[in-house]
Amino acid sequence: MDNLYIVCVLYNSSISEIASLETFLHFVGKYEFVRLMVLDNSSEQYASANTAEWEKKYRDRIIYVSNGGNVGLSKAYNRALDTIEDENYYVMYSDDDTTFSEEYIENVIKAIKSGRADIIGGVIYAGDIIISPVEKLKIRPHYSPDQYINKAGVYKDIFCINTGLTVKSSVYDVVGRYDERLFLDAVDLLFADKLILHGINKVEIVDGEIKQNFSTQTNDLSARRKRVKIYTRDWLTWWRISRKHTPVIFVLIFLAHGSVAKRTIMNWLGIKK
Repeated sequence: MDNLYIVCVLYNSSISEIASLETFLHFVGKYEFVRLMVLDNSSEQYASANTAEWEKKYRDRIIYVSNGGNVGLSKAYNRALDTIEDENYYVMYSDDDTTFSEEYIENVIKAIKSGRADIIGGVIYAGDIIISPVEKLKIRPHYSPDQYINKAGVYKDIFCINTGLTVKSSVYDVVGRYDERLFLDAVDLLFADKLILHGINKVEIVDGEIKQNFSTQTNDLSARRKRVKIYTRDWLTWWRISRKHTPVIFVLIFLAHGSVAKRTIMNWLGIKK
């Protein structure tokens, strides 16, 4: 069986604080074809401490790569792909604050063995709501779980976020690597666009709990402004590259800025809610 590389991007926290570290290491120990790779986007202070921690505790179980600072997601993903020396393999992507159930990873492995699809994903939750995957990108006035795919099965031409997405190496031979003009956002959405363009967007969604923690959900106004700035830049870049999804992209950018403006006014009025 081809090796499965779990690629976790770490940012300004320690290796031991990776939310699913014990789950990942469990599978590294259980299956000899599973590898854990940590791509460290941390600042020099954190990266130095992580290098020492890796040398002392994890050297025999983790492939550790320091990126020399926050190079963003697309460059980190490409760095991971460049580091892998196997000719054929699978990559599963994770953030450092995402929690995966053992059931999900076991089902990913089963799906790889079955060969039904070269791309595998799961149903992603943020808190109690589903946030991925979707069959179409649309603007909807109200949230409804029905707008998201929530059952296991094989789907075509869908959009999945990076979290838990597992990709066979041969897919990159067709669509290329991740576009490094995108820093953080829309990396996964542009990837889905490219898969659709090449007629290979066939994804097997498997069961198992995945919980995503998004930094956009912070109440810190300064952090929210900074996050929306990155979001805006990346989504506009995505639009310039793809020239697709125009209403969705511009309405969501408008709503993101509106949220910041609303919080600014509330802070000015002394409203804490």
